[in-house]
Amino acid sequence: MIRKALFITGTVLLLFSPAVGMAQNRPSIFVGGGVTIPVGDYADLAKTGWMATGGVVIPVGTRGIFIPIEGLYGRNSSEVTGGGHRDLYGGTAGIGYRFGDQSRVGVYLIGAGGFLVLRTDPGTGTSATETEFAYFGAGGVDIPVSGRVSLWIETRYFARGDVKFVPVFAGISIGL
Repeated sequence: MIRKALFITGTVLLLFSPAVGMAQNRPSIFVGGGVTIPVGDYADLAKTGWMATGGVVIPVGTRGIFIPIEGLYGRNSSEVTGGGHRDLYGGTAGIGYRFGDQSRVGVYLIGAGGFLVLRTDPGTGTSATETEFAYFGAGGVDIPVSGRVSLWIETRYFARGDVKFVPVFAGISIGL
């Protein structure tokens, strides 16, 4: 399954690579983090946890289109008797659109896919690891602070098989 996820992620990047060369704006790096709220069946297995994210955003042209590429890591405590925890980590790439003037507060939307690893540790010294394709849809607010720095607040719907959660992130982006 990890080969399939890597193939899909690589294909997405190759499809967009000619557009990246035409980018008029500067790429930026970002870091952020926040809470993850389990939903659906996953809410029966995990408690609200945390997640950190970081990566690069590559603008495509001057009309608000961008490509986010990120890595993420998070943890939820287990709801199952005996405690333990569930680690989530992986990588995604996608496409986004930011509405409005880049120098003013604006909103954006993102759709992305990649892979997400679920490592379950029931607290007994044994663990299980599963890797699957994952996807998310996100919406956020971008708040420019200076010419190269902006703050952002974002929420997502993230799904990987039966693992579904809603992260709420805040972070900072710095133009290169």
